[in-house]
Amino acid sequence: MSWHKYIFPFLLAFAPALLKSQVPWEKLAIADSLYQAEAYEPALEHYEPVLKYYSEKKALIKAARCAALLKNEPVALRYLKRAAKLGLSNARVLQSDTKLASLRENPGFLKLLADVEEFETRAKNLGSPELLSKLDSIYADYQKYRGRKPDEAAQAKLDSLNLQRIEQLIAQHGWLGSNLLTGRNYCWLVIQHQPLAVQKKYHGLMAKAVKKGEEDPAFLASLEDRMQVSQGKAQRYGTQVDLTERRIYPIKNPEKVDFYRAKVGLGSIEALRKKFETD
Repeated sequence: MSWHKYIFPFLLAFAPALLKSQVPWEKLAIADSLYQAEAYEPALEHYEPVLKYYSEKKALIKAARCAALLKNEPVALRYLKRAAKLGLSNARVLQSDTKLASLRENPGFLKLLADVEEFETRAKNLGSPELLSKLDSIYADYQKYRGRKPDEAAQAKLDSLNLQRIEQLIAQHGWLGSNLLTGRNYCWLVIQHQPLAVQKKYHGLMAKAVKKGEEDPAFLASLEDRMQVSQGKAQRYGTQVDLTERRIYPIKNPEKVDFYRAKVGLGSIEALRKKFETD
């Protein structure tokens, strides 16, 4: 269910003047290649300038492994803690990761494992077949009349029904973040298609879930952009576009958009715009 991060970028159409980025994205691909080649020291040197801005779980974990193998425990822990804030739910995998072996007796690492185990317990408690079945049913209705032959009136009725269903689940369980539910992002899917008043009602709850690592910050970024655009205001992350005119809605501080996107785990506007143009 991680496809959500890549939907918005495929729709972007930016003016070239806005595309110059101060985030050194080019170093990320080099770092990944060096990591695969087991050249951990230069890999870490390339990860560090990107991860100064970019918060993405897999990249952070790979950088942490590099640092641990180089016996740089403080740096390894720093990256692992950042990854945990994005939702780590398997303490056993962390503990058995051979690349992290040098951390196993580190008090900070043991505390991190305890925090991950607590997160894992909450995730398991929410993973009942009954709840997941309800969420899957909501998702089926969410996309029933969207697609190649959309029926806006019929979908609006289902969106209203889905709101009632998802609100009942939120009242019972709290915000059901995608990091808790193996990628199921159905709370966000439903709320983003509701009126502004409903979006505002749940924005704070969603933001708290992001801070706890229970929700993906890219979803929150999208909701915030949608709220801004619906009020005729400039957006921050560049996730909302006018599909009819194939243009991106105005962005506040376009020279900083890559910084904002990197912080929530979204890649560069330029790379994703190019992918959109070739698809």
